[in-house]
Amino acid sequence: IGIGSRGGRPEIQSCASQKKGYLPPMVVAYAVGLAMANIAVYAMQMGQPALLYLVPCCLGTMTYLGWKRGELHDLWHTPKVILACDEKLYGPLGDREGDGEASE
Repeated sequence: IGIGSRGGRPEIQSCASQKKGYLPPMVVAYAVGLAMANIAVYAMQMGQPALLYLVPCCLGTMTYLGWKRGELHDLWHTPKVILACDEKLYGPLGDREGDGEASE
């Protein structure tokens, strides 16, 4: 159960509506990667770079979920929600100063 907003008014959301999120699987993937790093340190008796284990676990999880949900293209090419927020904050892409286009 979570709290969302629709039309500026808060509303309670069910867990089913939150299943499409990436946060819970990413937290689990991070925990698995961290556990793998700790096991490697214990097994090899020397320090290990944690990112060697964290990055494949997190990136692999996100890539798999994006592919399975059909959202991999959007993840790779900036999610539409980020583009929409960016446009609301800074205006349309072509209207920005310094975006490489000559404006008169």
